[in-house]
Amino acid sequence: MSIKVLLQRAFVFPAVQRAVYRWGPAYWLLNSTLRRGIVCERAFSGLPEARATSYSGPEIFRLPPPGLGEHFPTLGHRLAARTHKLRPRRIVRLDRAWIVGQHGSVVTPSGKLLLSSFANKPSLLGLEQHDDLIAFLKDRLYARLATPVVDTVVPLVNRLDPNYFHWIIEICGGLEGVLRDPAMLAKARFLIRKGSPSFRRESLRLLGVPDIQIDEHADDAPPFLATNVIVPSIPGAIDACSPQSLQWVREAFFKGAGVHPSAPLQGAVRIYIHRQKSGWRSLANSDEVAEALQRAGFLIYQPEKDSLTDQVRMFSRASMIVGLHGAGLTNAVFAPNARLLEMIGSYGDGHMYSIAAGLGMLYASLRCEPRGDDAVANISSLLAAIEQLDRLPIAQAST
Repeated sequence: MSIKVLLQRAFVFPAVQRAVYRWGPAYWLLNSTLRRGIVCERAFSGLPEARATSYSGPEIFRLPPPGLGEHFPTLGHRLAARTHKLRPRRIVRLDRAWIVGQHGSVVTPSGKLLLSSFANKPSLLGLEQHDDLIAFLKDRLYARLATPVVDTVVPLVNRLDPNYFHWIIEICGGLEGVLRDPAMLAKARFLIRKGSPSFRRESLRLLGVPDIQIDEHADDAPPFLATNVIVPSIPGAIDACSPQSLQWVREAFFKGAGVHPSAPLQGAVRIYIHRQKSGWRSLANSDEVAEALQRAGFLIYQPEKDSLTDQVRMFSRASMIVGLHGAGLTNAVFAPNARLLEMIGSYGDGHMYSIAAGLGMLYASLRCEPRGDDAVANISSLLAAIEQLDRLPIAQAST
């Protein structure tokens, strides 16, 4: 048995997953000052200046297997399909905490660096130098007397915030506890990265955050002190999204965009998410695929060209979504009546599967021929998979 197979089998165990995802080889390359100071999410509430509030109960779920006979096309699918036992989702409030560095990292007055800006993974922290964080911790600048610049802040600057999936599902999804509390919402300032794509600010507006309460954080901004810092937990597991949180995200964005999911589906569309050939995680024959799917009645759609509101409304009408694995498929969360066919090349995981299956949608995947980071789709196989998915009974989504 090969070492690769042994590692894949070992990776199924939660303890091994946590070790790899949280610590990883990059952790051991971290500056010792950072290693001594970091605090992962589970330990947040143990800090003396922290108060944790849960807004949901524990969640246990197991996703149905993917359709079309290819039950687990990737390791990520296998991990997503196991039984998940999630702790209650919560928010943690910290008294007098600092916001430091390009990713808006939270540092407590006792010098603890919260890993909330790095998805609670030291391995992500180890991908960059972080000279500003090292200097702040090493010189004990967190202990100096300073006047708070802001009363209550919700830092949404994040190492992964450029990614549409992480923003919509994890960062926006984590705001549920804040937005459910009118008193907290009324006084909070929401911090996003300066120069962010327009969908970030628009997403907060759709969720009910007034534009006047959205502040921007520059990469070179100096550290500042806040009287209260609110840190939402990331909903879901490392390898699967929380179905309860996904449902809340869908309902919250539908409300903001004026979509009524209970109304009869009007103007149903079959959507192909067309990614331009970029030389990285794209279809090498994307034009040929688009042409074939257009003949089959699909709308050739590039979500990034529309506003977020228009994307929510467009995908709410979808009866089928086809696309290469990527952030654009996140919009399946807005498609209550759709079937999802995900094309997978050399790169893929189970997150889009967990979105679809977690919301009761029919999901299937199609393996494509890898070309480095790109892929080539067999058009005949693609059309056949679409036809098979069309015939698949809806009841399979809940088995």
